[in-house]
Amino acid sequence: MGDQNSNAVASWATANSKGLRVEDIHFRSERQSLRRLPKSKALLFTIRTYFEPVTTIAKEPHVPGRLAEAIRGWDETVSYYKGREHWEGLLLPYLDEEHRKQVDSGVLEKPEGEFPF
Repeated sequence: MGDQNSNAVASWATANSKGLRVEDIHFRSERQSLRRLPKSKALLFTIRTYFEPVTTIAKEPHVPGRLAEAIRGWDETVSYYKGREHWEGLLLPYLDEEHRKQVDSGVLEKPEGEFPF
């Protein structure tokens, strides 16, 4: 999203996606939790950020198809915020192909199980 040595604010508005490869695209997710401690009654807020290559998470059963479906469901505001125009032509065909491979291999016919997996 920009020169790492620059003082300019990095954003999709100034991003250069020329030469972008699917191996360069990462998935970022946060898990947040709020807990009340039993003795003190204090609130505890925790956050865990996951940052994984898309090529890694796309190996998991059901993930490529569900991720592509979720991305296609974004409205214009979310799509702009996430810079979709820079990577959708690369990522969506990749996810579709990985999903097709999973369908063809029969891996999606197995039950998923209960959360957490």
